[in-house]
Amino acid sequence: MQTLVTILSNFLFIVFVPVVMNRIMQLILHKLAHPEFFQVPIVTTLARVQGIIAGFLLIYVNIEHQYFDIEQIFVQDGPWHLTPSQFLAERANVFIYDPHPMFGLITQVQTSYGILANLAIIVIPIALLVLSFVFWKMRTALEILPAVAALALWAGWLTVYLVNASMWILNMLNFWSLIPLVLYIQYHGDKSKTEGWWWF
Repeated sequence: MQTLVTILSNFLFIVFVPVVMNRIMQLILHKLAHPEFFQVPIVTTLARVQGIIAGFLLIYVNIEHQYFDIEQIFVQDGPWHLTPSQFLAERANVFIYDPHPMFGLITQVQTSYGILANLAIIVIPIALLVLSFVFWKMRTALEILPAVAALALWAGWLTVYLVNASMWILNMLNFWSLIPLVLYIQYHGDKSKTEGWWWF
């Protein structure tokens, strides 16, 4: 059984990592990217959306779906019962995720995952390419495209990290993580009863 100090230190460490990495990424982008890059929100937003979708798809094609079942999330010695170093080396390490199965989803346009794959791999990249040359001259656009790719990759990593970190934290806190949910349900249950009394 983990002590409260261990749980708290692990929690702070896992939260600290993306905060620091995000700050570093912002500094790098603002230092290396063209000054006009952040002046066109539609480009930066689309790059982030592409990364977020790709991040979710990476999780979908690489992590067993049953890992996200309630009993698997909270079970001791389960797939989410990891040390911080194991978490960073396995779940949060996007370099061990195989992106190739994502391309297989492109042909499955009748499914929601197929649609998302087409958006992340085909539609949004083409839109970003076109928009870059619409808003900027060729030389400037060519300077901006690497920043677009970097922002999308960063959003993808952050998505993978945050989804896995959420599961890891739930496992670490175990049943204590259910207390806020129970209080939330009870609060809204009491609120609905009060509103019902008021109206009827």
